[in-house]
Amino acid sequence: MYKGIKKTASLLVIMIGILALLGPVAQAYQKSEQNISQELLIMIEETNNYIYKEIDKAVEKAEKEVLKDQSEQQLNRSIDRIIENLLRKTSRKVDLLIKKAAREGVVLTKTYVEVQIYDRVVLVDPCYAH
Repeated sequence: MYKGIKKTASLLVIMIGILALLGPVAQAYQKSEQNISQELLIMIEETNNYIYKEIDKAVEKAEKEVLKDQSEQQLNRSIDRIIENLLRKTSRKVDLLIKKAAREGVVLTKTYVEVQIYDRVVLVDPCYAH
């Protein structure tokens, strides 16, 4: 049983690393009528970095929960709680950034990426400016 968990955990870490390196990081396209401030671009990048760090933390927490000696029901509740916390934190951060961008006249949208946490695929939302 633990061999399968170790393989899954290793694959998760590798997948998260690939997503962090090659995943959709905020890309800002400047149109002639829309000029995105440097400050906003920095905030987008910082927010996306925060999101990817939170994803990594959630994956690590899930891996630790899997290694604990607990029932399947307890494990599922723990994983659900980890996912809920991840989504709450990232959504709150992105929503604040979207509001700030809107005040500057820039449209930001959530661009969801798939993240696997234990045996579940979750959609998490870095930003995309256009």
